Amino acid sequence: MASTLDSTDATDRDVTTIAYGTCHHDCPDSCGWIATVENGVAVKLRGDPDHPFSKGELCPKVNHFIDRTYSDKRVTTPLRRVGPKGSSEFEAISWETALEEISAQLHIVIGAHGAEAVLPFSGAGNQSVLAMWFPYRLWNALGVTRLQGALCGAVAGAGVAMTNGTKLALDPEELAHSKLIIIWGSNTRLTNRHLWPTIEAARGKGARIIVIDPIRTITADEADQFIQPLPGTDVALMLAMMHVIIRDGLQDHEWVAAHTLGFEDLEEHVREWTPQRAAEICGLAEDEIVALAREYATTRPAAIRTLIGAEHREHGGMFFRTLACLPALVGAWRDRGGGLARSV
Repeated sequence: MASTLDSTDATDRDVTTIAYGTCHHDCPDSCGWIATVENGVAVKLRGDPDHPFSKGELCPKVNHFIDRTYSDKRVTTPLRRVGPKGSSEFEAISWETALEEISAQLHIVIGAHGAEAVLPFSGAGNQSVLAMWFPYRLWNALGVTRLQGALCGAVAGAGVAMTNGTKLALDPEELAHSKLIIIWGSNTRLTNRHLWPTIEAARGKGARIIVIDPIRTITADEADQFIQPLPGTDVALMLAMMHVIIRDGLQDHEWVAAHTLGFEDLEEHVREWTPQRAAEICGLAEDEIVALAREYATTRPAAIRTLIGAEHREHGGMFFRTLACLPALVGAWRDRGGGLARSV
């Protein structure tokens, strides 16, 4: 936790301080919090009402953060497995022993199979620069196998970049200017809850909210329309939407000609992805797919909001690669409040 302590009039006993910090969880919101600390122990945690985005609200994960911080179940020392996999049998060992064993195993593997036999795998964790990037100094020196990243954010970025040439996307706060917001595969009200007031503000100005998700979530319950394809069939739905858009001449011809490559190849590829075919695969009504495609293509500004859920499955990168084709096809990027918002 990054913090600033206010310890005015501190004494050796009964010292109460206030710590201002920012949540370190792997989340796009980076919420501000205020902790009350008594004699060096945090006793209360609340949202910072002056934080420009979270405005004093914390998510369910952080509401119990103090309990987890001082829990006797926290792992505070390296553990070595002593039983078979899945048995949950571990023994505590010292850091010195842990580092010696890891080093020895690295030498054995590299000596027998080469450095690329070592595959480092990590995530954002607590989002510190040390946790996320510093280990690469070691991995690069050893010459181990390189990865794009973990299954959280990196897959989505790589998929979007295959279409857009960059993983950068629409600032989610720009949804305030949208007239149609499609939330695709994201439970925004729970997992990105501080964006929800922005979406509600857009709805207050006339925007329609459509949620597409194989699971009925609390976000789906608040949408103007909920579309529920079968799990793993999202790409078929996207291809059918593009089929309808091109078939009905609803693509932004000028924007496509000026800012995209490969339209003819896309047109050929989606020709066989009729609404009827997708309806059978997705478990949706054909008319529902056609109406969705036409509304998306004819409403401006139109935005698609997704997060990382779809990348946590096989071929997750292609979900984002395909999804990114939709705003390019209809020229959504030309409008403020239009385009694709993924992660931060």
